[in-house]
Amino acid sequence: MLLKEITFRALIDQGKKREAVDYFLKTLEVEPRNEEAYFYLGITLADQGRFDEAVESLKRALTINPGFTAARQALTSLLAGG
Repeated sequence: MLLKEITFRALIDQGKKREAVDYFLKTLEVEPRNEEAYFYLGITLADQGRFDEAVESLKRALTINPGFTAARQALTSLLAGG
């Protein structure tokens, strides 16, 4: 498991969703082609009810890596309303 994923999960487990969003936005400033950061950002935004932003983030993850199955599944689920 990557350090970023561990940090993300720790923030979410602690209920710190705003901090998780900030963490991944900062990550993307340094690593603008980090598909995992876009994926986790999208998941967190969706959980906050920020669906349009979540969709955009997941689409960016897929633009970087079209084979990113988890991002495709999350996007499909989000667009289906769930």
